[in-house]
Parts: sequence; structure tokens; C-alpha cells
Amino acid sequence: MKKNHFKQMFAGLVVGAAFGYAGFKAGSALFSPIHLDTAAEKITGGVLVVFALWFALAVHELAHLCAGLWQGFRFHLFIVGFLGIRRRPDTDTIEAYLNTDPQLFGGVAATMPVQEYPDLTKRFARVVIAGPLGSLALCFVAGISGWALLNAGGLAGRYLALFLLTAAAASLMFFLATTVPGRTGMFFTDRARFFRLIAGGKTADIERAMLELVAYTQAGKPLEQLNMANVELVRQDPDYAVYADFYAFSHHLALGQEEQALAVAKRLEI
Repeated sequence: MKKNHFKQMFAGLVVGAAFGYAGFKAGSALFSPIHLDTAAEKITGGVLVVFALWFALAVHELAHLCAGLWQGFRFHLFIVGFLGIRRRPDTDTIEAYLNTDPQLFGGVAATMPVQEYPDLTKRFARVVIAGPLGSLALCFVAGISGWALLNAGGLAGRYLALFLLTAAAASLMFFLATTVPGRTGMFFTDRARFFRLIAGGKTADIERAMLELVAYTQAGKPLEQLNMANVELVRQDPDYAVYADFYAFSHHLALGQEEQALAVAKRLEI
């Protein structure tokens, strides 16, 4: 991998650490009124915090997914943590499964257009921005509800307040992480992708092609049938060229075209 991609990855880690530290400090102040005294109460509270973090991430990805379905796209994949739901390429049926790929724990929602729409780029833009908007909505709803329950006297009320406030805080962090920076590591954030899509012209075509490639491959569809026109288009963008080469390498390898795969591998420096 080239040096600039290592730099981008390092920058993403720094941004993530900064957001994490800020969230920890804010959470410590916010949750201080919630008293959990016994060991059993603290363990239950810890489980609720973990579930609330998962729930906030699930809402973010679900917003992407619902926006895609609303645009007329077809469901292919939904992953949050260990939960995976996919459309099987061989039977075209939907199944739930245990996700064991740590690269996908952060969440993936893939929907694909079923026809060529005249406003396809704008439809993709709506799908992309739906995630941050969903997180922002959950932040307000859960935050207001949790704040109202903050001084609840019963244990159940304190548990619910803990869950809601954790979900609100996590949703705020997801919103900021996907809108404030232009990148998180090597990848464009949702906000950056949205503006690339609505910019029109070649930039929008490249972003749309990239999203189609990601959705296609993450859904587990055969690499032999990968749309190489999209790959060639994506390769023209210096930010995405390495991904285009990786997709091309995988495509040639799946077809048994070893010489072509080797030529691409040389560009990838692997």
C-alpha cells in the first residue's frame, strides 16, 4: 500500500481517538446522576451501554438501508456487529447469519438500483446522507427522552435513561464523525460523498460507480461478473485508483486470468 494511504489511515485513527476521548469526557459528566450501586446493577448497566452503542450504529445503517429501499433500490446486505442479513446470490432469498468479518463490524448497508434511473446519482446522494440524518434524529429523540428520565426514582427508569442517553451520545458521535471530517482514514465520509454526488459531472459519476462496486462486492455477488466499466471509471480518480485496482485484481483472479491479475498486482505494489 502506498505511503499516502498509510497517512490517511493514521489520520483516521487520530480523528477517531479524538472523538472517542471527547465522548468519554462528555459521557462521564452526563451519566454521573445515574446511580448503579450493586455489582449486579453495574453489570446490567454495562450490558445496556454496549447494546445502546450497537443500537445507535444499527439506526445509522438502517437509515441508509431504508433510504435505499425508498429510492426503489433492492436490498442486498445489512451488517451491524455480529448481526448479518443478506440476500443470497445463489437462491435470491434473504437470510440472517453471524458476521465474523471484523472489517464489517462497523456496519454496512447495501442496496442496489434495479433499473437505470435518470436521476440515479441524486438517489444515491439521498441514500448516503440518510445515515447522518438518522443518527442526528436518534440523538435528539433519545437525548430528550433520556434527559426526562434522568432523575427517575426506580431502577428500571435509571436503566432506560442510561440506555437512551448512551444511544444519544453515540448517535451524536456518529453524526459528527460522518459529517465534520472529509475523510475517516482512506475513505470519504458520508457528508463528503454526498457533496461529490450532487456536484454533478465526472466526480458524481465516479462516486456513483464506486458505491455500486462496494454494494456489489459486499453483497457477495460473483466477482467474475463485476462491472469493469465502473472499475475503469473509478480508476480515473486518484483517491479511488487503489480500490479500482483491487477490484480489477480480484476480477481477473476469479476468471483465472493470471497475467492480467499480475499486471494489476504490480500497480498495487503487493
